Amino acid sequence: MPNYVIELDGLRYVWTGSRWYQERDFVTPPIVILRRLDALLPEDAAGAETIAPLRCPKSLRDTWPDPLAGEWLERYPQLFDADDYRCTPRQPTKHFWEWYAAIHLFEREGAYSLVEKYDCKNHPAKTALLESILSESQLDYVNTIYYRHHAQVPDLFVYMPGTRRFWFAEVKGPTDDIRPNQAASHEAIERDLGVPVEVLWFTLADY
Repeated sequence: MPNYVIELDGLRYVWTGSRWYQERDFVTPPIVILRRLDALLPEDAAGAETIAPLRCPKSLRDTWPDPLAGEWLERYPQLFDADDYRCTPRQPTKHFWEWYAAIHLFEREGAYSLVEKYDCKNHPAKTALLESILSESQLDYVNTIYYRHHAQVPDLFVYMPGTRRFWFAEVKGPTDDIRPNQAASHEAIERDLGVPVEVLWFTLADY
């Protein structure tokens, strides 16, 4: 299900299907605002403005992985490394949407992302970065999400460089949907870590 957005007192709040957060900075609103938002959201959310999927040119998608992955690796070294790039020719039908989402978040607000497999200790650079941002208990939680919730970690670990602010992003392409075990896992992560799991929906456009 797509997210919904409601404007209240000049601010925009996003309903993910399980929780509210402020669109600009992902902060959970105070309880008094939550009550007002709940009152404004119809049972079927029909009165709220649907957040349309983000549009991606089909012509761009068609250049993946060669030469696009190499071009993005060179253009966004703060987002992708040689390990990320190495996966793309071996799995040419995968990874595009995760890379595209990481670039979208970087362009939107300067956020950096770890793309997939950040809960795997086979990637020393990603492990070291997580250790620099997360507390010991938070790191243990992230590394055990699969065993706790029987679902893979969200696609992206998103963080603001130079700070300890982080959240997660789940990336869905044109034919994807949120599976029940993913939804349950996202709710548990938000509850236990106190940070959002932002869902980014994408569709292809014919240009």
